[in-house]
Amino acid sequence: MRNRGQVTLGAVLVIIGLGILLGNILGINLWRLFWPLLFIGLGAWIILRPSMVEEGTTITQRLLGEINRDGEMRVGDEEILVLIGDTNLDLREATWPEGETRLRIMGFVGDINIRVPEDVGVDLSSNAFVSDVRWQERSEDSILLPLQLQSENYEMARKRLRLDVLYFVCDVKVRWE
Repeated sequence: MRNRGQVTLGAVLVIIGLGILLGNILGINLWRLFWPLLFIGLGAWIILRPSMVEEGTTITQRLLGEINRDGEMRVGDEEILVLIGDTNLDLREATWPEGETRLRIMGFVGDINIRVPEDVGVDLSSNAFVSDVRWQERSEDSILLPLQLQSENYEMARKRLRLDVLYFVCDVKVRWE
């Protein structure tokens, strides 16, 4: 599904809203239960997530800290989870397969910096509560709205990157060099 991140963010907001509504109607303090349930749900999701991704997709998980990659490597479908921290990917010297490569980056708060070769087409879908996206010479800000950006060469490029970002607060920078 193309807008999976948008559906997930919307579902989380609906569930939180329903919880607050039920708490007010029933006179129950649901905030006492919120944090324990949040941590239980997050832990279960981290444990079960690897079984939910497509076969052949690499999974990288880090709760705190940074993920930094550069130099010679092979680019492939990957899902990155950094709860709080930054993701820095310099893919200019990487070996790219023909066709589309999917990269899904998820977290709570963080910066995402990606450098790609000029011949790679990029399709970005950013779903965040608050996001700031720097794309080529543009800057796009969004609150509660998804951002969809596609490079001019995406449809015709032999090497394509489909970048899906799902965060609470994020700053995304994509540069071609």
